[in-house]
Amino acid sequence: MATDIELSPYRITANEYAAFNLHFLVRHYRSWKSWLIFVPAPLFLAVMIFLTSDNLAVEVRLGVTLAAFFIAFILSAILMQGCALARCLLRFGKQPIGQAEIRVSLTDGLFISALPQQEVRYKWAGLHDVVRSGKLSLVYVHPHMAVIIPDRIFADEEAAHTFFDEAHDRWTRAKATAGS
Repeated sequence: MATDIELSPYRITANEYAAFNLHFLVRHYRSWKSWLIFVPAPLFLAVMIFLTSDNLAVEVRLGVTLAAFFIAFILSAILMQGCALARCLLRFGKQPIGQAEIRVSLTDGLFISALPQQEVRYKWAGLHDVVRSGKLSLVYVHPHMAVIIPDRIFADEEAAHTFFDEAHDRWTRAKATAGS
């Protein structure tokens, strides 16, 4: 039987929050469906170019239209996500995650995350994922929300990796048991 683990209270820094957000973006955009949000504006631009360039040969019109669509698509994705990240970072200090100490505990059956005014208990099998990203352990309690646990709160890098391995093992065992 595994022992309970309780981490010292800690605060998330803006850099750690930014690192989580960048990890989340990469994770989120693995699915082609998540890219559909960037299609409307470039598609509108491409249609307008195609319709207004009737003095060009059809092959040239199609080439220009496709090039404009892909360039606008890429720029749209970069601009929208850059603005979203900037907005998150600007609001970071006003959010509970930017102001309060976080407490994390692991028990045999539960992952517990607490802020001063709120404690949430998650069954291991109910967690979405437990991953490492750079110097962070991320416990995804929902596909779009994670508890951020920075390596700096541990005595050394080995202790951070040991904690992650223990959390990941508990999650993996719970998922395997729930699936049987």
